[in-house]
Amino acid sequence: MSSKPCVRFLQNEFEGLDSKTREAEWDKRYKSLDIASEQRERIKNIEYLEIFDRYLGQSLSDFKRSSESTRVLELACGAAPFTKRSIERGAVALASDYSEVITKRLSEEFGYKTARIDLWNIDSSVGEFDIIVLAGGIYESADYTLPKRAYASLKELLSEDGIIIQFLNRYDNIANRMMILNATLRRLLSPKNNNLIRKAFGKKRLKTTHSFWLMPISYVCECGILEGLELESVVPMELSNGILDATVYGLYPFRFFPFKDPYAYSQDGAERYREVVFNRLFLNFVDFLFRRKKLRLAFSKSACIVFSKKLNS
Repeated sequence: MSSKPCVRFLQNEFEGLDSKTREAEWDKRYKSLDIASEQRERIKNIEYLEIFDRYLGQSLSDFKRSSESTRVLELACGAAPFTKRSIERGAVALASDYSEVITKRLSEEFGYKTARIDLWNIDSSVGEFDIIVLAGGIYESADYTLPKRAYASLKELLSEDGIIIQFLNRYDNIANRMMILNATLRRLLSPKNNNLIRKAFGKKRLKTTHSFWLMPISYVCECGILEGLELESVVPMELSNGILDATVYGLYPFRFFPFKDPYAYSQDGAERYREVVFNRLFLNFVDFLFRRKKLRLAFSKSACIVFSKKLNS
């Protein structure tokens, strides 16, 4: 099997926090989340949307002559942007998340069908699906074997011609390693993260904890293949954001290169509004990397991996 993940993003948090406390923090965020606004922001990401729409459109076309429709499961859904998109296009969708707060809000405020699903323990009774979509989710656990465990369960939920669309919001490459190096140096050099200084000012002690892994694309692909899935495609995405993160992570937007209009910039809208946001010199550089497969893979921020179900497995 490919080399296991070896690079991870670490964060500081107060000592004494346990999994229950972290879950409560997520629930607190979801209680105040403007879901409709979050959905609109996520849908701005044209690369995610185009990939999802292409497979959704193909599946809807296949069901056109029957009384049934495409069944979509969105895992780790948060504001459930793919559920919203699926319903708008006529599919039947189930939004799922580990947080009971967000699934309850999506059900009560938007009328979505929802389920509380933990990626470590996926219940096959939730049904069978033609498209399972997951943005992130598999690399937040400190245990890097989660992809293999999750794909083994998800395979059992796929219909005969079903697919899994796995978006990696970040993966192990040069751009994301540079981002982590940048963020780590700033974390280590910041006085507010120094426990001796915190003690002098009577502040709570901090500890360093796992936030997420940078997983190699090859590792994620093998996790699916070993569980009997067929690899359909791998597409690197968000090249502009990857280049920015590799160089000036956390310092944008600002008024000079590479922005033409820094106030129009957002991570999700970077590609959709690239002609408005970035100046021509930067866009020419992005296009140069885009045409070179290895460089595009090395400097993109995110990627999409699509699996299908092996008919003979």
